[in-house]
Amino acid sequence: MPDEATDSTYDARGQLVRLQGTSDINRYYTGDGREAKRRKITNSFEEITYYIRSSVLGNETITEVNNTGRKLKTIVRAAGATLVWQTVHHNTNNNTDSEYVNFEHWDASGLSYRSTTTSGDAMMGQGTEGAPAELNPLGGNVGLSSPYLFASGGENGGCSIELVSIQPSNQ
Repeated sequence: MPDEATDSTYDARGQLVRLQGTSDINRYYTGDGREAKRRKITNSFEEITYYIRSSVLGNETITEVNNTGRKLKTIVRAAGATLVWQTVHHNTNNNTDSEYVNFEHWDASGLSYRSTTTSGDAMMGQGTEGAPAELNPLGGNVGLSSPYLFASGGENGGCSIELVSIQPSNQ
């Protein structure tokens, strides 16, 4: 649930159907319980997203489109895992689209996640689906920082990282 949410509503199946907070988000589901549409209203601005699914891929979402049919995101999956996703961002100032392709990388345990761009650069945006993550066994993000790294003042008031090593005592 987004941090901004202050109230949530669930249907009889226990599925989240509405989040209220800074934005008002309504989710609409198909008869088999998969999200088909999402409507988000923020400051009187309405965004609608439809989820297009593939029956060949077990009804997984393969494309997201807006209310006019303009593609927002396409997902490439294989063997039940997401490999690549392509997002399209529309610039209303000059009426052009920019497409971005990102690759997902998971370790064998499924607990460490990174994503990269087509040039191989790691995506580091926080709060985005491309943000790197380290997950606990329940799937919660535990963060990327080591609890053994502490920030300290560097030269000229700058910041440097100091590695603290804890050694067992010989008693």
